[in-house]
Amino acid sequence: MINTFNMDGSGVLGGGQAGFNHQSGAWMFGIEGSVAGADLSGNRRSPFFPTLNRYSSDITVLATVTARVGYAWDRWLAYAKGGYAGADVELTLFDRSALVRASSDTWANGWTVGAGAEYALVRRFSLALEYNYADLDTGN
Repeated sequence: MINTFNMDGSGVLGGGQAGFNHQSGAWMFGIEGSVAGADLSGNRRSPFFPTLNRYSSDITVLATVTARVGYAWDRWLAYAKGGYAGADVELTLFDRSALVRASSDTWANGWTVGAGAEYALVRRFSLALEYNYADLDTGN
């Protein structure tokens, strides 16, 4: 029997990004890479022994490589993106009855999708608001 333990983490992250965009008419096509330091964590009780066992996950680094496609008008750009996501993930199990702690620290690979909007303040400098979702395979 295989069980999965999905965790929805929360926290903050900050980092940098670099990329290249090509505009053809109002359409924009591009590629972007980003690396962020993160303080994302999540906790979950065990489905087998919910009062005794607790699982936690922590992400300290998140990296992405995505393709972007967008539509520009005047100084605005709306876009969608998707591609690779990877993160340094630490998983920990704590058994309160036996006082046993087990942990694993590994690089997890997965995928990401997102959408956003940018406003060009001046040539080559813009402000953006973006939402991203990342799904990391930590089952192995």
